[in-house]
Amino acid sequence: MSEAGALRSFVVEALAGLGAAISEGGSLVWVRAPESLQRDLEVAANFALAFEPEQSGAFDAELVAPGSYFLERLVAVTTARGRWDTSRFEPSEADWVSVALSDSGFGSESGVRLRVLAIEDGVLLLFGFRVTLVSDEKRESFHLIAVSPVDGSAWAVLPDPEDPRLVPDAPIDFHPDLEAAYRFAIEAVRDETRAEVDRFRSRSLGLLEEEVRRVFAYFDNTLAGIREADPEGSQDLLRAVMAERDRRLAEAVERFDPKAKASLCSVRA
Repeated sequence: MSEAGALRSFVVEALAGLGAAISEGGSLVWVRAPESLQRDLEVAANFALAFEPEQSGAFDAELVAPGSYFLERLVAVTTARGRWDTSRFEPSEADWVSVALSDSGFGSESGVRLRVLAIEDGVLLLFGFRVTLVSDEKRESFHLIAVSPVDGSAWAVLPDPEDPRLVPDAPIDFHPDLEAAYRFAIEAVRDETRAEVDRFRSRSLGLLEEEVRRVFAYFDNTLAGIREADPEGSQDLLRAVMAERDRRLAEAVERFDPKAKASLCSVRA
């Protein structure tokens, strides 16, 4: 399916799910929207949609394309309402079970003997997380966690939206325990990022220790120089220097104190 075809399917399904009446006439899609949808999308009661620039002039059709105002509004309304974005995984290999086991370290060389008793379809939840590490620098990474609602197993997968084995599927009537699945996904993303977070934390704390030593060395020398130059000098000056030292130490802690945060970006079925 082309990009325009996939976009058209999404828009038609989304509008129908929001209560609009859809009529497809050739290159255009005609929409009759209920009042609530007219307000949410800022559209008339009846309007046409085009998915190619050369078609947008006919019947004052609204052009729907990535980045267009109409599409942004539709995505916002659909997201607020909630819907399952579903894809079906169709293995390209005939003997995909053996291939999957081999990729996981259970090939023939491992001594594992394979006997397929049954193959069943199942639904997986894919939780997308953005992990942010902040210290004197900022690092971000994206992690996709698959969770089986049946047994609670969870594992990291490589995000690959161009995988030809993933094909769009019709929305499903699906009511999983999202809170439980989310907890499994959180634990999995912690395991997935633990080594990276530990390395980042060790580096940041090492830099903090180095900066604290530098600040203390500088101000200790400054205070010693003041006392040596004027043993009976003003205590106000000494207190001002020590206050500046404390301020620099607080800045160092704020700058190098490592922080890690995982934000949920999406949930797919």
